[in-house]
Amino acid sequence: MNCPKCSSLMEQQRYDNLEVDRCTSCGGIFLDKGELEQIDSRNLGPIIDLAASVADADRMNRQPAHCHRCNNAMLALQGAGDIQFDWCEKCEGMFFDRGELAAMDVFEA
Repeated sequence: MNCPKCSSLMEQQRYDNLEVDRCTSCGGIFLDKGELEQIDSRNLGPIIDLAASVADADRMNRQPAHCHRCNNAMLALQGAGDIQFDWCEKCEGMFFDRGELAAMDVFEA
């Protein structure tokens, strides 16, 4: 699968028997439907995201996302603490730019 933001290759990584897709270039994270709830229940957000910042994080936030899983434009949404993420209304996948998943976890605690 390719990254919804920068189109680079995404790799699958396992955390506590949960598999997520991480971009090898920008560090963004794609979650399938239901995975965010599993991450929240296990408090894995900061561990998965690593909360590392990137120099062009602002530019990546403004970049429109495209779901390569179902070839659909993703919607930019705002979650807890004004954290922005992208959501695919077709497959209900979610994409978090690097740092967004960990930041969302802080506001839900």
